[in-house]
Amino acid sequence: MPVETRIRPAFAEAVKAALGDLTFNQAAYKTGLSDEYIRKMAGGRVPSEHVISRFAAGLGADLEKLRIAAGYAQPTDVVEAVDCALGGVDLPEWAKEELRGAAEKLRDLCDANHNVRVKVTVIPLRENQHNNR
Repeated sequence: MPVETRIRPAFAEAVKAALGDLTFNQAAYKTGLSDEYIRKMAGGRVPSEHVISRFAAGLGADLEKLRIAAGYAQPTDVVEAVDCALGGVDLPEWAKEELRGAAEKLRDLCDANHNVRVKVTVIPLRENQHNNR
């Protein structure tokens, strides 16, 4: 039975952020993973949670952010949820910053009233829907 390959743009961005200025070879040395495997991760291929843990530990990266971007965990903070959702959305950077700012204001509002919970869902529009707005 073939193994399903999951590609997530948000995971690709999280991996690239964790890599920083490191080459794939340098990251391979630090993590014990192959440079080709890390290259596939940087392209958005989601590995097992064990591999993500090794990657994060070797690079000193934020494991929880990588798990969220891979789809293994749900963000608990509205700003993290928006950042995760925006990872795979093709928007100008200024628009992403506007959405992050709105999420921060929403988080502050929720912090002031502990009885409020927020769920964020980003649904990309099809091309013809986008043009009609």
